[in-house]
Amino acid sequence: MPGSFDFFPDKKIDVSQIRNTRIIAEFNRTRKELPFSLHLIMAIAAAICIYFAADGLTLGLPLLFVVSGMCLGPVLAMYVFCNSPIYLKLATVLIPVAAIGAKALLPGGKNIIGLASCLFMYLLCLLVSAILMKTSLSAYTKTSCFLLISAAYLLITIGFAAFVLIYVKGNISVSIITNAINVFFNSVYDESIKIMSSEDFLKQIRLMLPAASEYTDEKLISLFSDTLKTSIETVKTILPAIVVVTCMVFSFLTVELFTLFAKIFKIDVFVCVMDDFWTYRPSMASTIMYDVVFLAYIIDLFAPLPDNISAAITNLIIIMVASMSVLGVRAIYSFFRKRNVRHFLCALIALGIVSGITFMTGTLGFLLLSTVGVTFVSIRNKHDAMMLPIKLAEDRAAASGVSDDETEKNSDYDNNSDINR
Repeated sequence: MPGSFDFFPDKKIDVSQIRNTRIIAEFNRTRKELPFSLHLIMAIAAAICIYFAADGLTLGLPLLFVVSGMCLGPVLAMYVFCNSPIYLKLATVLIPVAAIGAKALLPGGKNIIGLASCLFMYLLCLLVSAILMKTSLSAYTKTSCFLLISAAYLLITIGFAAFVLIYVKGNISVSIITNAINVFFNSVYDESIKIMSSEDFLKQIRLMLPAASEYTDEKLISLFSDTLKTSIETVKTILPAIVVVTCMVFSFLTVELFTLFAKIFKIDVFVCVMDDFWTYRPSMASTIMYDVVFLAYIIDLFAPLPDNISAAITNLIIIMVASMSVLGVRAIYSFFRKRNVRHFLCALIALGIVSGITFMTGTLGFLLLSTVGVTFVSIRNKHDAMMLPIKLAEDRAAASGVSDDETEKNSDYDNNSDINR
C-alpha cells in the first residue's frame, strides 16, 4: 500500500500542514447544539469578562480578575459570534462599551489616558476574538493562532504606548521614544537609590548578609548603585524581547483556554494528520530559523559583533528560547509517556527535570531545553513524513468503513477469481 503514495516528495512536504479528516468527521458527528439559555449565559459572561479586562484595574479588581477576563472573554465571545443569534452578538459587543461610556460620564471619569487604556483593551479583546473566529472558520494551526494573537497583543501595546506619547508630548519619533524610556529608567534608578540609602534598608541588609557588616554605608550604596546601573542597561538592551515574551505569555494562556473550549464543544480547528488533538507543531522553517539565530548567538559570544547587531541577536534568541523551551518540556513529557508512565507522573518528572536543570545551570538551562525542543520537533517531522503514506492509507480505510480483514478477504477473492479464470 505505501508504494501507491510514491508521488509524495518526502523531503519537501510539511506534514504539519495536512489536516486530519478523520478528526473532522468525528467532530462533525459528535457536535451538539447548545440550548438558548447557554448561549445567553455565554454572551453575558463574555461581556462581563471583556469589561473586567478593560476597566478592572480602575475598579480596583485583583489583577487575576483582569488577566482572566482578558484571556477568557475573547474565547467566550468567539463562540457567541460564531453560533448565537444576532442580538446576543450585539449585546456582547455593546454592553462593555456602554459600561465604559457610562463611567466616563460620571464626575471624575474623564481621565483621557485611563479611558484610552479601557478602549484599547476592549479593542484587544475584540481583535483576539476575531482571530479565534478566523482560526475556527479557516482551520488555522495552533502555532499560527498563537503567533497571530501574540501579534495582536503586541500591536495594541505599541498602539497604546504611541497614543500616550502623542497625548503627552504632542508628537512621536525615535528620539522621543528613547528619551521617554531613559526618563522612566532614570526615575526607577533614583527611587531605588533612595530606598537603598535609607538606614532601615541598610540595617536589614546587614542582618540578612553578615558579610555586609564589613562595608561602610557609602561602600554598600556604591555597590548597589553599580549593580543597579548594570541591571538597567541590560534591561534596556533586551526590552523588546521582554515586551514580546510578555505578549507571548498572554497569548499562550488565551490559546490554551481556547484549546480546552474547542475540545469540550467540538469546535472544528486544525488537527494535523498525525495527531488526535489540536497541538503546537512548529514548521520546519521555525527550526531552521532557531538554528541560524542560535549559531549567530554562539558566534557573538566568542567574537563580539557590533552593538546593534549583538542586541538584535540577543533579543531574537530570548524570544525563540521562550517558545522552543516549552517544546523541550513537551519532549521530556513525551519521552516518559511513550514508556506507559502515567500522565501525572510524567508531568512531575518533567517538572523535576526542568527545575533541576534551571537550578544547576541558570539561564543556560533554557537554552538546553530549547535545543532539546528543536531536536524533538525535527525528529518528529522526519518520522511523520516517513509514516505519512501509511497514516493516509489507514485513515482512508477507516473513512470508507473498510477494515484490514475485509481488505485482505477481497484481495484473496480477487486472486482466486483470477486463478479460476
